[in-house]
Amino acid sequence: MDELNKKEEKEKEEKDEHEHDEHKHECKCGCECDDDEKNEKHEGKCHCHGMPDEIKRWNWGAFLLSWIWAIGNNVWLGLLAFLPYLWLPMAILLGAKGNEWAWEIGHYTDLEAFKKRQNNWKKAGFIVLTVVGCFYLSLFFWAATIASSIFWGLLSLFASGR
Repeated sequence: MDELNKKEEKEKEEKDEHEHDEHKHECKCGCECDDDEKNEKHEGKCHCHGMPDEIKRWNWGAFLLSWIWAIGNNVWLGLLAFLPYLWLPMAILLGAKGNEWAWEIGHYTDLEAFKKRQNNWKKAGFIVLTVVGCFYLSLFFWAATIASSIFWGLLSLFASGR
């Protein structure tokens, strides 16, 4: 009789353990999350551990390309950069918080895909910065050349006494 009770208890424990395991799933990161604790996967991202620390960094792509980056990453708040006097504060805010917002909104399968995409935005931002910088520098030298020609032309005109 005692053996029968032990056997029933063991079967009951195994059944309880099996039922508890049904509420767990394994995330892509390898951890086991309990559905009862509302640790869910959302579009391939593991929310069990919160936001990875690697994401909480400055985003050069968001800073340099503000509204373009915002559209590309579905961060619609970044469109405030179009408003007068808000473009610089918005660019700074996007640089500081852009990674976090893009991670929360984005459809990324994992951290590496996210980092790769944001790295591409950073490269694009520096390319645009270089091209625009070269354009303005050449515009400055062109204007300086024109101004110098006018100055020396007027100086020679007045010096000749005509």
